Amino acid sequence: MQNCKQEPLVDIRDVLAAVEAEHCKSPEDKIVSFMQKIKNPYEYKVGSVTVKTSFAGNITMDDCFANFLATM
Repeated sequence: MQNCKQEPLVDIRDVLAAVEAEHCKSPEDKIVSFMQKIKNPYEYKVGSVTVKTSFAGNITMDDCFANFLATM
């Protein structure tokens, strides 16, 4: 079994602030920027709280992510 180096979790508040500051970017570019900055959209921090995201039902990850970004 390989040892995987786990990167520290990113605080989503910092990511959202950085993405919101990118006024000249298109929505598609902001999505790419968000994904690059958050590193792992399924596990991140909000302050000192770790958030692990999972989805149930028939909705796709793309739809869930689009809904998430639409509420920003």
